[in-house]
Amino acid sequence: MWAGAHYRPIAPLTLQLRAEFALAQDTHRVMKRIARDRPESGCGFMGAVEYMETLGERELQLKSRDIFAGEGDGFRVLSPEELPDKVKWGCEYDVYCIDIQKNSIGEPKIQTADHTKI
Repeated sequence: MWAGAHYRPIAPLTLQLRAEFALAQDTHRVMKRIARDRPESGCGFMGAVEYMETLGERELQLKSRDIFAGEGDGFRVLSPEELPDKVKWGCEYDVYCIDIQKNSIGEPKIQTADHTKI
């Protein structure tokens, strides 16, 4: 069994989302440091690609080399030739991912609501 998560940026279009974007930038810096200094933590970076069939206001404003997930994320808007059919916009960037199984000590266990480990 494998479980993990990666971060997907949100567009800072409102005051609340701008505050959350700032927090996400701080988190990106921390995760980058953890991935570099503690590879056994299960935190690492991977390439992410996003495709959108419907464009929002934020996507229309983005340009290659903008900071999207975090500083040094290699953000790039894909050219129309790189997009699959019916896709109007796409991008790629580096993002952190957390591999929960790698982060486990010993055999991964799942604990049920009655505290039984399976």
